[in-house]
Amino acid sequence: MASKKLKEVIDFLQNPCDNGWDKDELLTDYVVEIIKTTGSDLVFPDELSVNNTEKEIMVLSDFANQLFDKIIEGVCNIIETA
Repeated sequence: MASKKLKEVIDFLQNPCDNGWDKDELLTDYVVEIIKTTGSDLVFPDELSVNNTEKEIMVLSDFANQLFDKIIEGVCNIIETA
């Protein structure tokens, strides 16, 4: 069972709006930063898509959100078992 402090960390990560940080803003900033490093023209995550050679899978911003949620879920599971 996680200690009180670890539970606070989990709550902070799982509830960004309640804890003073904006998940969407953070993800947009990170994606834009990564895109800039490629030397590509500046575009935003909702202007790009994840696709295979045959079809679009999803908009990049949706992919980033889902990936972030999975990472936070995994991190919180690790913290809970610490």
